[in-house]
Amino acid sequence: MLKLREIVTKEFVKSLFPLEYEELYSDIINGYIPSFVKSFELKKDDKVRVLSIEDEKDKKIEKIIYFALKSYANECFSNNNFAFVENRSVFDAINATHLLTKKYEKVLKGDIKNFFDSIDHNILTKMLLKYLDEDFVKILMLFFKNRSVKDNEYLFHETGIHQGSMISPFLSNFYLTPFDKFLEERCKFVRFADDFVIFSDNTEKILRDIKKFLKVFKLSLNEEKTYITSKSFVFLNIRFKKDTFVLENEKFNELLSKIARCREDKFQNIINSIRGYYLKVLNEKQLDILRENILNKLAKDDFIVEIDFLQIDKKEILKRKNDLKLQSLEKEVNKVLNKQIKIFTKEELNSVIFVHSSGISVGISKNSITLKKKGKIVKKFPLNLIKKIIIASKGVNISSNLVYFATKNGISIDFISKYEPYAEILTLNPKSHHMLIKQISILNTPKHLEIAKAFVKGKVKNQINYIKYLSKYHKFLKEDIKKFKSLKGIECIESLRGYEGEMANIYWNAIAKILDFEIPGRVTKGATDVFNSALNYAYAILYSRIQHALVKAGLNIYVSYLHSFQDNKPTLVYDLIEEFRAFVVDRVIVSMFNRNEKIEVIGGELTKSAKKLILDNVIEKLSSFTTYKNEKVKIENIILKQAYLLRKSIEEDVKYKPFIGRY
Repeated sequence: MLKLREIVTKEFVKSLFPLEYEELYSDIINGYIPSFVKSFELKKDDKVRVLSIEDEKDKKIEKIIYFALKSYANECFSNNNFAFVENRSVFDAINATHLLTKKYEKVLKGDIKNFFDSIDHNILTKMLLKYLDEDFVKILMLFFKNRSVKDNEYLFHETGIHQGSMISPFLSNFYLTPFDKFLEERCKFVRFADDFVIFSDNTEKILRDIKKFLKVFKLSLNEEKTYITSKSFVFLNIRFKKDTFVLENEKFNELLSKIARCREDKFQNIINSIRGYYLKVLNEKQLDILRENILNKLAKDDFIVEIDFLQIDKKEILKRKNDLKLQSLEKEVNKVLNKQIKIFTKEELNSVIFVHSSGISVGISKNSITLKKKGKIVKKFPLNLIKKIIIASKGVNISSNLVYFATKNGISIDFISKYEPYAEILTLNPKSHHMLIKQISILNTPKHLEIAKAFVKGKVKNQINYIKYLSKYHKFLKEDIKKFKSLKGIECIESLRGYEGEMANIYWNAIAKILDFEIPGRVTKGATDVFNSALNYAYAILYSRIQHALVKAGLNIYVSYLHSFQDNKPTLVYDLIEEFRAFVVDRVIVSMFNRNEKIEVIGGELTKSAKKLILDNVIEKLSSFTTYKNEKVKIENIILKQAYLLRKSIEEDVKYKPFIGRY
């Protein structure tokens, strides 16, 4: 049994505090009265931890007691405990865990619930009396039973030990020493404070036994953080696998955030912690990211700290500084150019006349296109700004003067119904029968299948890319992505159509999962639900742009390669639209529903306001720019370029490559 007066002598106290040893020694031997502990709350990750601050004199006496027990602590504590023990560190615990992970399949990861606050004073006192004399135990009791003051309120301390004091780690380890011995008789384990991992082939039984054992000491397990696994697990912020361990991403991101916020005068402390600890627990990818973040920090904050172990020197810091300046300038310039694109897109929206009411007459009056109802002008549009006129209602009259002006000035006039465009007024410009013969001549040849496969490849690839884009926000879609198949092995049009249908089912099932409402599958003609009605109407707008592009390219819209010929149906339009559906329409409509935009169906048909809203969004998309052959090109112009590429493929036997959008 250790006796206070035999260990805490005047000489011992003098070795620690040579100027104050007499007063401190007298207080310890003749009766010590501690000051109140000041308590405060530390918030971290939505959790509150109560820490304690002691009086300066109390800290000194506590230090004396701590050093008096220090050598004893190292002798009596388990070798499997790595917290608050001299010459043992967190990294020692990590290495021990790593070695055991290699040997065992099953791991029990455990955590004691509210450990420091749950330590029972009576049990702790009885345990101490077995090894220390009453003088020693009395002064220890004064520390863990000492009252605290918080917000000017006097608080009793019936259970738990004050966190933040020097003696608390010793007391916590002492309290768990029976637990360590209990585990040593049953399994291999590593403990660090209230966090532990157990390695055994019988983890289920050990877990049951642990729960019973801890009850004796009025402790319990944190069920949320306690589990048995044969896969990876997190311990001490380290992700352990069978043969490797690495710093958990959440902790790694905290380090990066700390670096970003750090002041210059504190930066060396972070570098020291990286050198001493983090280098040992980071993988190559994390080290690369860490190096980039530190390099950016030094360049951005304009101070030079050469870091040999990360190969960062003055020359590279200055180079990065110049790179960041360039990036900043590019960002500012792109911001201005993006505003320019927004202005352009707005002008494009204003260049479309959309007529959705019956009884309207469209004509020309001086320098304007006019909309009249019952002889009165209801709207006027400047002639020089209009590029498109869309008629989306029956009972609309168009003047021959307008038709003449439109055909001479390249203004398209499209007529769309509920499902598709049914007419377009084009300039009378007879084409040679040469292209028609060429289009027909490749039917039922390998070229026919090649072009049809390109249309399907473009469609499916854009569908996959869109689902991948959505999976960034809806992780569960990753399983749907795996269901998509390759085109390899398809050697006939019938198989190709079957493949297209199969992929479409996978695609629409995935889309349905992210919507807040149920959809009755993909319905084309006859749709009455709001989602399919909106899709079909948006496709009708896109159809008209596809048809316009094909006619302008000089192609016969009734000769197709993927879709079967149909009397009076522009089936080549159905072919080319496939590669643009997901990128132009699906993304627009799904986004509109996710933004809860007001789209309504009344009597099985979209309302006029819904049609106008869909039109504006689709026109805006068609007027936006995206990457096409390493250039930024307006989507509507890409459609025209693809139409001309299709012509070239048919005419010159050049391989047709579909449009695949980037997200």
